[in-house]
Amino acid sequence: MPASAAARWPTRSHRPTRSHRPTRSHGPTRSFAERMHSYPARPDSHYEASALIRVLRWSGCGAALVGAAAVGLAYGSLPQQIPTHFGATGQADAWGPRWNVWPLLGVWLLLQVLLAFLSTKPHVFNYPVSVTKANAQTLYREGERLMVFLGVAVAVMFAGLTLLLVGAPGFALVSAGFVLLVVASAVGVGRMLRSPRG
Repeated sequence: MPASAAARWPTRSHRPTRSHRPTRSHGPTRSFAERMHSYPARPDSHYEASALIRVLRWSGCGAALVGAAAVGLAYGSLPQQIPTHFGATGQADAWGPRWNVWPLLGVWLLLQVLLAFLSTKPHVFNYPVSVTKANAQTLYREGERLMVFLGVAVAVMFAGLTLLLVGAPGFALVSAGFVLLVVASAVGVGRMLRSPRG
């Protein structure tokens, strides 16, 4: 190759490598905390929950503990194989070892504690309308009520499932809990949508 051509063509050692190429800038990055602080601050909650809501809030946890105690007392008399799956009519169509009842009870208690805890933090929920000073307390109250009644629905459903797993009638409770879950969600969201917008 002529010397003039070699001078024009860079050798491999002089070609720009990936590390030397300019990187594409995506703008300044922000931490999660910085992004959260960039949102408008919501008003604090200062309403008082009713006595009924306060009782119902933790009633699901109590129901789960009572269910676990009842199963523990009756565990020795349970058959070695218990139903683990049910069809649309409530008839068992799958079976498994009786210890399968314990994971169900654990999930039940975990859900109840989670819903009860969330119901005390309505100011962090996502709402279908913007939260303003005019509607904040109404939205917070409805958000709390929604979580509480969802907890009641979950308690009814899992109580029915536990009864079914130990061979007792419980399909009616499962159905009632599911209906309550749907109704509570629809009513709660509807009341939020009717809150003041100013």
